Amino acid sequence: MRFTITAALLLLLSLGSVASAHPPSEIRLNYDGEKKLEVRVIHGVDNGSKHFIDKVEVRLDSKLVAEKVFASQLSPKGLVVAFPLGALAPGTVIAVRAHCNIFGSREVTYRVP
Repeated sequence: MRFTITAALLLLLSLGSVASAHPPSEIRLNYDGEKKLEVRVIHGVDNGSKHFIDKVEVRLDSKLVAEKVFASQLSPKGLVVAFPLGALAPGTVIAVRAHCNIFGSREVTYRVP
């Protein structure tokens, strides 16, 4: 009985750190049509050296074309990163995925008009 209670308490304590971790709440894309894609990842954190966006990937029509990796998050609100893409053909699908170093990711897509 004592072992069961101890195991249950350890499980609850370990889940507390995962519960405070979360994927990005939002990703905003701004493609200027000629030169670059600006990615704004909303990911509120208390300690950006322990809980942060560790990777942002960009795919064009499902093909990985760019990736940036991070070791911390300087802003407690999230991050902004730019990717040079050049002019893209109408109908090209831009997919961006941002990954939290502790738990989860979010992906958004944009079709070039």
